[in-house]
Amino acid sequence: MLVNADVKALEIVCAAHLFNDKVMQQEIIDKVDIHENNRVAFSLPTRLIAKTLVFRILYGGTEYAFVQDPEFMKTSTRLDYWRGAIERFYTKYDGIRQGHEELLRKVMLTGGYSSPTGRSYRFSTYPDTRGNPRWPRTNILNYLVQGFGADLMLLYRVSFWNKIRRMNIPCVPAATVHDSLLVDTPAPFVDQVVTQLNASASDIQGNFFKLFKSKFDLPITVEIEVGSNYKDMDKI
Repeated sequence: MLVNADVKALEIVCAAHLFNDKVMQQEIIDKVDIHENNRVAFSLPTRLIAKTLVFRILYGGTEYAFVQDPEFMKTSTRLDYWRGAIERFYTKYDGIRQGHEELLRKVMLTGGYSSPTGRSYRFSTYPDTRGNPRWPRTNILNYLVQGFGADLMLLYRVSFWNKIRRMNIPCVPAATVHDSLLVDTPAPFVDQVVTQLNASASDIQGNFFKLFKSKFDLPITVEIEVGSNYKDMDKI
């Protein structure tokens, strides 16, 4: 049987931690559905499109990206509308705003930055259409969050692997895709695998402190699906 564990809102959790945004952190703790709230606020047709809105802003997208996206043109094609939407996002999540500004300043002064887990990133300017040097804003804001998320998933996978080895559970990690872990196990062991997948998510905070001597206090939760093949999976 295949068992897939998907970490919920990994990138939002990472951004809230990295930029110390108190509002977003509290929403995560309170299990607020940020994407559904934005879907309603911006009259978007689906929750998936609302997720795009949050991630686009988190990764430095501008109002131009929204007016050129067919999914968002249905809401508005005016630059001032989406400029206002971005400003409202930054007003609510002021920690994200300050974090973005500080990160961009640091790169422009030093050419790069290091993440809390020790990843080092370097950036250089590129010429715009007029030949003027520009910094890659979206890459600068994206790489820190994505890299941090990859490191949290690494802790998750190692913790899970250690648990099933100690318990002699016949289980093969089949694939990892971004924020999910897919494993293959005989049907009689599915419940044990599910239990350890949940327990491994709870271990991330403690293991993060052990390795990096830094606190990571936000909860990590997973959604788990089980099925005989990857197409036919049911949530449990």
